[in-house]
Amino acid sequence: MTKKLVNDCGTFLTDSSGVLLDFIRDERNADPDAPDDSARMLELIIPEGVKVLGEDAFRGCAVLRSFSLPRSLLILGTGYGCAFAGSQLPDVTIPDTLDTLGIFAFGCSAIRSLHLPREEKWPYARQFKGASIGTLYLASRYRVESDRADPAMHIGGAGYLRSLNCNNVRIGAIEWYD
Repeated sequence: MTKKLVNDCGTFLTDSSGVLLDFIRDERNADPDAPDDSARMLELIIPEGVKVLGEDAFRGCAVLRSFSLPRSLLILGTGYGCAFAGSQLPDVTIPDTLDTLGIFAFGCSAIRSLHLPREEKWPYARQFKGASIGTLYLASRYRVESDRADPAMHIGGAGYLRSLNCNNVRIGAIEWYD
């Protein structure tokens, strides 16, 4: 049985267990300056009820204004998990409720800001391989005091910084939250 979830962004079709099957963008949500066949849209607000975004769900999309993942989302990226690979996204907050963040979920993406959950669920950064992140928000419990000038060197916990570096993740700034 297919469920239809509709908001101002478009129509999201899911199966009965919440797996996103298809997305049909509302024409009012298209970037007026983009070609007709472009994946550029003004906003992408994935509605509550969507529990799984599969591989390539929104690969290569460009979202100009606002982007939101629902708290109902449990799996972002199945298989190799390239749900948003090669995308341009504004502010991304990964919900605390997310259980699985697929390999390369945001690989090679440009993200204005990324807010990771308080709990470190994914100790390696393959999910962001090759991505460019303007500002990375991390829980202050990962902060490790150091005399190094580079703020990125202050990230502790399971070698996450080494993983970011090894995966060519570019970070403009790091902000800490409690």
